[in-house]
Amino acid sequence: MRKFFSVLLKFIGIIIVLLIIGFAIIYALYNEPLPKGKSGKEADALACKVLNAVNEPDYLEARYVEWSFRKTSYKLDKRAQLAICTWEDYKVNLNLIDTSQSNVFKNGLTIQGEERESAIKRALKHFNNDSFWVLAPFKIFDEGTSRQVITLDNGNKALLVTYTSGGTTPGDSYLWILDNNYIPSSFKMWVSIIPIGGLEANWNNWRTTNSGAKIASNREILGLELPLSAIKIYSNPEDELVETITSDLKLNTQIKDIIITKQMRKDALQRHYSKNKFEADINFIRPVLSENDINRFAENIMLLMQTNDNVEQFTYNEILRFKMRDSLY
Repeated sequence: MRKFFSVLLKFIGIIIVLLIIGFAIIYALYNEPLPKGKSGKEADALACKVLNAVNEPDYLEARYVEWSFRKTSYKLDKRAQLAICTWEDYKVNLNLIDTSQSNVFKNGLTIQGEERESAIKRALKHFNNDSFWVLAPFKIFDEGTSRQVITLDNGNKALLVTYTSGGTTPGDSYLWILDNNYIPSSFKMWVSIIPIGGLEANWNNWRTTNSGAKIASNREILGLELPLSAIKIYSNPEDELVETITSDLKLNTQIKDIIITKQMRKDALQRHYSKNKFEADINFIRPVLSENDINRFAENIMLLMQTNDNVEQFTYNEILRFKMRDSLY
């Protein structure tokens, strides 16, 4: 018996030594220091070229994103900042504005207590990570980001994006390698969860989604493809995702206010208000506001349209400045 354990310990020791040697070789081959470049207008201009290459305006106009990563499926409503995350017997209706208002279901039944809190934390952590692997090119101007332009050894320009806040692991940096059309072909990572700096992930087989936005179909690290599939970016007025989630959340007045005010502030940065979008916005707020609220919203918008000749340049910020806040909230 002693001889058996002696052999077993030697075997385990050999395995550990081989793993250490293997890691040392990989570290020596792939580890790179975080590069330093130039921030400012040149970096932001390069970032804008990347966004134009992947048709960011079409992405911003699209309402829904769906995908599966590992054993979790996601349905995201960007406008409402709500997501359905499902895995095994769980479904989490994740409120991205206030996660405490999220609902958790197991086998179709609502659950509470520690199991609910644990499921919400898991859903949020996985959502932050998995959504980044789908949408990272569209997140290079996110709040809390900084950008630098890096000149590579071959003379080409690359974009270094650092996430100084937000998400699950703030402080991570990604160096986007671009093709001649500014489409990302890969990025190198300096992230807290990976001890090797500069590990490269390829973004391959770019395609145009139903929305018009471009997305990579495949992502690969060290020759291994990430199990990410069924990516969709689209808008569909007939879709009942928002109504389903808001019904499950049983939104009270406070939560309604959070959703609408947050969305208006976001929209003010993303797009101008126009007559063509008026009806769409009315339909969006209809499930979460009373008819009186909707009427007051419509009256304010119509008044502003009548008193402003250049409606296309009229943003939500201006609506709020004209006491929109007083009447709606």
